[in-house]
Amino acid sequence: VDLERPERVAGLIDFGDALHSVLIAEVAVACAYAILDAEDPIGAAARLAAGFHAEYPLREEELDLLFDLIAMRLITSVTLSAARKDRTADNPYLSISEAPAWRLFRLP
Repeated sequence: VDLERPERVAGLIDFGDALHSVLIAEVAVACAYAILDAEDPIGAAARLAAGFHAEYPLREEELDLLFDLIAMRLITSVTLSAARKDRTADNPYLSISEAPAWRLFRLP
């Protein structure tokens, strides 16, 4: 709500992907998309996770899973992209993260 003009819509919240999950999954999803075109993807993910951890401390067991969860999010993303492209090939948005995700899987 815009406090100066409460009758004006100031933004929208998309609850389409909202779900109840474990906290580390949120960090993993954020990291997965933050590293797509990063020059140093491991460092970028580590910095994002460290910033999150500074505000909302994560348990060691959660942090141990982080890179596996990031990979799983990227795998899910490219899989969904491929499946959706079969149905709606004329929608370029569906493959926006596909190429950068595949590049991450090819890192040495």
